[in-house]
Amino acid sequence: MSDARIEIPSITEKDGREHARAMYLLLGHELCGLTELRALGNRGPWVAYVDNAESFVDLAFERNRVGDHVYVGLQPRPVEPFGTMLNTWRPARGGADGNVARANDIEFVTAVALDIDVDTSVRRDGRPASNEELEACVEVAQSVLKLEGFVGTAAVALSGNGVYVINPITPVEIDSDTASALKAMERHWIAEVGPLPQGARIDPIMDLPRIIRVIGTVNYKGTPGDGRPHRRSCFLALPVIGGRQNLLAEQLRYVSASDDHTDRQETRAELRLARGDMNQFEACEFVKWIGRNAAAIPEPAWMDFLTQCGWLEGGDEVAHRLSERDPARYTRHETQARLDRIRRTGYRPKPCSDLSGSVRGRFDCRRFRMCPATRPIELAARRYEMEVFPMDEHTTTDLSKAPKHVLRCGGVSATTWSNTRTVNGELREHVQVELVKNYRDADGAWCKTSRFWPEDLPAVAVVAQKVFEALRVSERWPAATSEGGEAGANACPSKRVDPAEDRS
Repeated sequence: MSDARIEIPSITEKDGREHARAMYLLLGHELCGLTELRALGNRGPWVAYVDNAESFVDLAFERNRVGDHVYVGLQPRPVEPFGTMLNTWRPARGGADGNVARANDIEFVTAVALDIDVDTSVRRDGRPASNEELEACVEVAQSVLKLEGFVGTAAVALSGNGVYVINPITPVEIDSDTASALKAMERHWIAEVGPLPQGARIDPIMDLPRIIRVIGTVNYKGTPGDGRPHRRSCFLALPVIGGRQNLLAEQLRYVSASDDHTDRQETRAELRLARGDMNQFEACEFVKWIGRNAAAIPEPAWMDFLTQCGWLEGGDEVAHRLSERDPARYTRHETQARLDRIRRTGYRPKPCSDLSGSVRGRFDCRRFRMCPATRPIELAARRYEMEVFPMDEHTTTDLSKAPKHVLRCGGVSATTWSNTRTVNGELREHVQVELVKNYRDADGAWCKTSRFWPEDLPAVAVVAQKVFEALRVSERWPAATSEGGEAGANACPSKRVDPAEDRS
């Protein structure tokens, strides 16, 4: 340990409320869902879901004053199904039909964290940490703050018997790849810190449903004694709210795209962009919604917008023009870097059926199922795929690349894979559907299965219906039967080939 002494602060309950409010804002859950609170104590476990800072602080201190330990979910929880328990405590229930969030419920990552704990014989015997033991943990935290991706945005907080380093990032939509990447990144950070001082250890906490102590509340763990009191958790310095780490978000966001498209990046001889009518593109309901709400949209919705712009000639100009309406977050350099990264990795535009889910129900297209396009980009360039990806393997016979749709409900997902074949001299599309359940095994690793429990069947029914609609509606049905006419019940889908045909 260095010779310089590190002051261990002590704060009042009034100050603690300010620190709790700062923690709520630091986590940044509001644009991606709700914040889960958990209270553990002699009166049993409690759970609450909140959507504002005042309720977060009030509920946390309500349970903490009666001796409960109060924790918060590091990642946001979805509005459905937890919005029915808004801003009030309820008895907590675990299990498949419980009311506490599980790994399969988590849809976004908005923060990463490291938990540095005191690891001494006295602490293991059930006594609170001493100031000297906490100083060793703070020294480790100061090393973490020097890591790439933590500089300038991470905050250090005393948990009472240890230290958290909490780093807010731009929101990233979660899947099995990003969940694995989180674990790998956590191991990398721990290795980068190097040898730890005696009496300190770093506990892995990057499992998706992880809860950590609400900063500002009292930690009642251990039997207090001389020099080992129960402490009120606190930030070493109140964090500056607003800065979110983009580098770590980029590493998470593109891990699957980079893995899936490595060969494509190496073999693509030149970059191709689709030519189209940008006025039609800007007339898209989703694009107009982005322009009207630029300062309020969550990061995942903005990324969905950029994946539409990135493959169009003139798309970069539209992306910059609408993005700069959010001066607090927009920089030309970052926006252009993301557009370039989208093109390098072959990151494909999302279909309209997925866009509403990506913005947590805040966008609702009034033309959905009536519009001739299945993606905003198609309003400008109907056959953009043939222009942009003419040689990509996913347009031939390889089902291992780039799914056409991915629809999820809880842990159940349906993925559609598209390829084309020549049958009797005619190029025809084949679509196959993969229906699986994602889950974690005993070691916490992501797995998938095509076997379902009876209680999974409602989710299976939902995704099956939605994937059927995504395949059969909109792009499969003509938008008009004649000039000025509208598609109706008598419209016919385009000719399709059953996957069982032409297996040669």
